[in-house]
Amino acid sequence: MILSVIITNSDLQILWKRYYDGRDQDERKEWEQLVYDSVTLEDAKAEVFQLQMISQNGQEVFLVYTGMNDIYLFVAGVDECDELTTSSVLSNVIEFLKANCASKTKEVTAASVGDHYEQLCFALDAMISNSGVVDMLDLSVASNLTAFKLPKGRTPRQAGSTAKLSMPPSKAETLEEIRLRYREEYMDNVMVGSAR
Repeated sequence: MILSVIITNSDLQILWKRYYDGRDQDERKEWEQLVYDSVTLEDAKAEVFQLQMISQNGQEVFLVYTGMNDIYLFVAGVDECDELTTSSVLSNVIEFLKANCASKTKEVTAASVGDHYEQLCFALDAMISNSGVVDMLDLSVASNLTAFKLPKGRTPRQAGSTAKLSMPPSKAETLEEIRLRYREEYMDNVMVGSAR
């Protein structure tokens, strides 16, 4: 399972993070400090993936991280989410950021990640379920979810949010309902396509 996805600026201030293992606030702070203490950020440049094994609570954690312009990205996983899976997730996050969050200079920066926070939430929710299971690594599906717009001043909350999208009141759905509906439609299309 994927434990966490963290994006920080060059000063290690968190721009975006998502935890999938039910950690409380104190455990999250401890985990973040363990991650920062375990990595060598000088090696994390130019999108070259680095692997670090971390032992936590008797469990081996795969941490894959890299740098990109003025941000650092960290993906941690355990069990079946080994270095290959966590690398695939990190690669897809980077590709999504490049495709959707690039600034006017065509580079992904800390500011552009903040500007596209909602899109990043939708995309990561499409890729990774609430329980940390990697659902899909298809960027086209994740990118389609970013077409949804939230009302001004609203941001998505943790998965299962009750934040409503900009739809007529009779058709308003929670983010979870939209994800489920979209996955069902996607799977129906895949099944129809494979039956031909």
